[in-house]
Amino acid sequence: AKQLAELLDEDPALMNRRQQCAKRLELYKSARDEIDSVSWSR
Repeated sequence: AKQLAELLDEDPALMNRRQQCAKRLELYKSARDEIDSVSWSR
């Protein structure tokens, strides 16, 4: 049980980096959607 708690209690820096990755992924997806809609409207 102690090991699991240590796994769940992640390094704050690691959590921060994962949030940055998630944000970048959202930006990438929305940008791709915009590009798709622009190329479809042509």
